Amino acid sequence: MRDPYRRRGDAADPCAGLVRFTAPDDARCVHVGRNFRVLRFDHEGGPRCLKAAIGATSMGLFEAERLGGWVSTSWDLRCTLGAPRGVAWLSPRAMLESEAERIAATRGTWNHAVHGLVAAEIEGERAPALLMEWHEGDRLGALAPALQRALLPRMLPSLWRALAAARHGDLHPDNLILSPGRERFHLIDPGALVGHTRREEPGYERRLGFVTNAEHYPILPPYYAPDLRLARGDGLRGHWERYKASVSLSRFAPAIPTAYANVMMRAVDPARGDFTADPLAPIEEPCPADLLALGVLYYRLLTGAPAFPELAAPGWSGLSSIDDRIFGAEGVEAALDRGVLPPRALAADVTAAEERLALALLDLQVPSREALHDLAVAAAASLPASPSR
Repeated sequence: MRDPYRRRGDAADPCAGLVRFTAPDDARCVHVGRNFRVLRFDHEGGPRCLKAAIGATSMGLFEAERLGGWVSTSWDLRCTLGAPRGVAWLSPRAMLESEAERIAATRGTWNHAVHGLVAAEIEGERAPALLMEWHEGDRLGALAPALQRALLPRMLPSLWRALAAARHGDLHPDNLILSPGRERFHLIDPGALVGHTRREEPGYERRLGFVTNAEHYPILPPYYAPDLRLARGDGLRGHWERYKASVSLSRFAPAIPTAYANVMMRAVDPARGDFTADPLAPIEEPCPADLLALGVLYYRLLTGAPAFPELAAPGWSGLSSIDDRIFGAEGVEAALDRGVLPPRALAADVTAAEERLALALLDLQVPSREALHDLAVAAAASLPASPSR
């Protein structure tokens, strides 16, 4: 099977082996972020855009690390404020490759397309870039809050199908573009997932760099790959407990019997455990982290407040495991014990149907697309005629 986390290091030239593409003179910059800028132009009879790297380092990323040895291992997740160590393997080009793979695999459901990874020539500078379709329309986050609130429930059944095609990992209102007639959406900018394994005696190091927005992924990280189906009804707490178990030593380093009663050996294998989930593997239903992100987004639309205000940082960012002891889970467990404040306690105009939908998403009590459809239709029907803008 293909190693989803094969090393993707760039050569000294980050554009080595890429087809050269010169941005037209009339290309205009429509967005500048921390790592990339986007230029819009017409090409070969249609609207196109370039998502081009800015500089050689990657800023504002998260990094997960697993260190292993013959007897024990440790795990830590933390937010990096700058480029992670060993940035050669977590380069803008590697991030673009990860994004292109997911968009290519979901063309029929995300309604987005990549034409290629190119060496873009922009104002005399060269950088790796994705040549992509440009979608006319409004980003969900640019619409009036009342219109966002009316539109999102109508989109949810189709979003279920889109997120069941592949994990997104960076859902927020600016990554959903609605066509001018509002009859379809385009799901863009998935969070990159780039991994690297280095084997050394007497152990190994496995690292995963990923992009996400912590606001919408407060409890489950975007790469979490559960073996619990949503239809089981385990809820958010059940998935959190399963995620905690997934980082414990026993999960990926099973014990090996020995002839000595006081000696414990373990078969440390970096290919075991949820950390190695293939971001392109068929998942059949949305990953719980993406579904929870939709709930967080919808709750804020209804109330103007975060669903989990206790968490100043995502709960998984401080989680660590030494042998089978888990540390740093107190914040999430306090939030789960308190529960989500019902939206109607914060905003009097929220309808009962909207509240049911929000709470079902936030507790991952959405066993099927059909169940989500029924909740979403009821929420949309409970609103007065929605504004057009």
